[in-house]
Amino acid sequence: MKAEGILEKTVGKVKEAAESVAEDVKGKFNK
Repeated sequence: MKAEGILEKTVGKVKEAAESVAEDVKGKFNK
């Protein structure tokens, strides 16, 4: 695999994780 492809996949996973964490934080603060 090319390093570029790995980097893109890693960035995608990080974005997904950040979004899920943001949702959790919003849910906790909205209670």
